[in-house]
Amino acid sequence: MINKRVIVLNGVAVVLSLALTACSGSKVVKDAPAVLLDINSELSSRAGWSASFDVQDDRHAQAQRPLIVGETIYVADASGLVQALSADKGKTHWSVETELRLSSSLGGGDDKLLLVGGHDGEVLAISKQDGALKWRSQVSSEVLAAPTLVGNVVVVRSIDGKLAGLDLENGQRLWVYESSVPALTLHGIGQAVGYRNQVMAGFSDGKVVALSVQDGRVLWQAAIAVPQGRSELERLVDVDATPVIKNGVLYSAAFQGRLVALDVNTGNLLWSREMSVYESLAVDDVAVYVTDDKSSVWAFDLRSGTPLWKQLGLFARDVSAPVLHQGYLAVGDFDGYIHWLRLDDGEFISRSRPFSSKERVVLLQPDASGALYALSVKGKLKKLRVEKIAKK
Repeated sequence: MINKRVIVLNGVAVVLSLALTACSGSKVVKDAPAVLLDINSELSSRAGWSASFDVQDDRHAQAQRPLIVGETIYVADASGLVQALSADKGKTHWSVETELRLSSSLGGGDDKLLLVGGHDGEVLAISKQDGALKWRSQVSSEVLAAPTLVGNVVVVRSIDGKLAGLDLENGQRLWVYESSVPALTLHGIGQAVGYRNQVMAGFSDGKVVALSVQDGRVLWQAAIAVPQGRSELERLVDVDATPVIKNGVLYSAAFQGRLVALDVNTGNLLWSREMSVYESLAVDDVAVYVTDDKSSVWAFDLRSGTPLWKQLGLFARDVSAPVLHQGYLAVGDFDGYIHWLRLDDGEFISRSRPFSSKERVVLLQPDASGALYALSVKGKLKKLRVEKIAKK
């Protein structure tokens, strides 16, 4: 199977096709994507408003994800434009030109600030009310992951393996944590997450690290992937999925590593499953939902890690991170389709293609009204209203 991913090799970003080969030097053979079978749809998908924004290149495709807060959608694009749109009709509340090459997804600060990172390591705090710049700071390299607010500290992950803590009031640097960076890494967009006085993040050396948010001191660390093999590609073990915390447990996954459940206070391993993951996870009260690097969709019991189901029908379709939506699980694929799966058994119950062109689609979290948003690799955003089809 071949999935296009952006990697960093000795500091230079390139698009790589991650491929399974019979042996070193052998010819790469693409796995054929699964053919979609007809299904009896239980849902109808009605398209609402749409918008487009500038995506710089494949290197940044779908890294710059909009942020949904209540009834407002905030969008930042590669040209430096930041906008606030109404979730209802897509009407522009305000727009601001930063004149910077923005590169990260948007992060929510407090109820007043937006946070975004740039190509040259800039970090901006912008007013949610009118787009006014509140402060500008600098970190060591390009920012792709959305900055995260933990308490009164803005935590920024940069692509050189560093995590910086900035003061929320003025952007002043408080501390920096630096991880070891292998020669070959995924060009990841996984965010740091906060829990009480801790901040946790995954790194390209296969570790999840918990730090004190006040001073950057290491509280615990856990290796969830160990490099193996002779080539740099075989030894690639990035923790690229944004961790999820629920009921005092942190769920995380690594490329060519494991899916794990860790005690959030100590880092102690509660359970693990061998698998390769680079997309983020979804968690509810029953299960943790994962798409692996072969585009299989899984559900694992939240408490034991026991597999509940596995859906193989999207093999090699470059499936997106799963999103929980109206009692179902939704994923996008490389051909522009959105698939809805039942939570209890993983069976398909609906499918739609929101855009006319065939381009990879990822999904944003639903807004306050329950509407879902599809984002294409070309920077097209569309609102979708999904409803159950009445049985005759």
